[in-house]
Amino acid sequence: KTDRFHWFLCVFLLVFVCVVISGTVIMMVGAELKALGSYWYQALGQTTPLSKEAQLRLVMLSFGGTVSLSLAATLWSLQTGRLSKSLGLVWEVYLLLFCCAGASLLIQAVLAVAWLKAGDRFDATAFAVASFSSLAPFLSDQFDTLKDIIFGWLCWQSKHLFMKIVGVLSWSYLLAFHAWFFYVRHARDALGANCFN
Repeated sequence: KTDRFHWFLCVFLLVFVCVVISGTVIMMVGAELKALGSYWYQALGQTTPLSKEAQLRLVMLSFGGTVSLSLAATLWSLQTGRLSKSLGLVWEVYLLLFCCAGASLLIQAVLAVAWLKAGDRFDATAFAVASFSSLAPFLSDQFDTLKDIIFGWLCWQSKHLFMKIVGVLSWSYLLAFHAWFFYVRHARDALGANCFN
């Protein structure tokens, strides 16, 4: 069991390093190409900054994707008998979700470059910092959302009615908490910084 943990820990670190390097290259090279007036960027036309409504839609899309993937992964684990009280999900499922989060960050890097004004540049560490805050356990909203969903399913599989109620309350709290962030302006901006770096 310890060997399996160490193997997956190494794979997680390798994926993280690959995501950080790829995202940093996208943001640094993309900004340079845009500054040089690359044909591909000229074909995009003028980009305008995102409105607050568009930013809110992107944050909601990101949260919806996280919740959907987390629910599907946890439900699949429950249906196949792989949902455990000790680990929650199996390592392979955690790795799949981690890779999806990394892919989401790479898409965000491409979008950030597309909306960048010609001549502007990103700090060389911007993507690494955003990746760490978005992927690190106990720091990211995605991890916290997954944890709450797993907890809800673990409670739901209990034979006791009280535990099932606790699971439903956990999911309700998760949705209500994020809905509150979506519609309170200063809180929405704080959540958006974590969900959509």
